[in-house]
Amino acid sequence: MAARNTGDGVYVQGLSDMRRVLKAAEHELAPELTKRLYKAGEGIVAPVARRYAPVGVRSAQYRFGGKDLRDTIRVSAAGLRGASVYSTSVYGGAQNYGGRVGRGGATVLRRSDVSQFMTRAVKDTRLPVAAEVESTLDWLAKRLDS
Repeated sequence: MAARNTGDGVYVQGLSDMRRVLKAAEHELAPELTKRLYKAGEGIVAPVARRYAPVGVRSAQYRFGGKDLRDTIRVSAAGLRGASVYSTSVYGGAQNYGGRVGRGGATVLRRSDVSQFMTRAVKDTRLPVAAEVESTLDWLAKRLDS
C-alpha cells in the first residue's frame, strides 16, 4: 500500500479495499486475532507492568483479599479493536495516573509522586508489541491470500 500526506491526514491507497476484505472475514478471523492480541498483552506488557507495580501497596484489602497491586493486573482483548492492560484494584488507576482517593477524595496522589507502572510498561514494551502485531498482520495477510 502506498501512503501519501494530503495535508489534512494520510491517504493510504488500497485501505478501503483492505477494510472491505477485513469486514467480510471478521467473523472468521476475530477470535484468532483476539487470542493473538491477548497473548501479546499477557506475555509482553503485563509482566513488565507487574514488575513496575509498587511492592507493598495493598489494593482495598477488604474487597480484594489484601492482594498486592501487581496481582490485580489483567489483560483484555477485543477482536479488531485492540488489547488493554489494567488493574482491578480500586486504587490501581490512582497509583498509575494520580488522583484523589479515600473518603470524599481526601487524599491527593500527585502524578509526579505515583509510580505510573502501567504507563511505563506500555512505553517500555512498544517495540516487542509492534513486532508481535506485525507478525499478526503477516499472518492475517497470508490467511486472506489463501
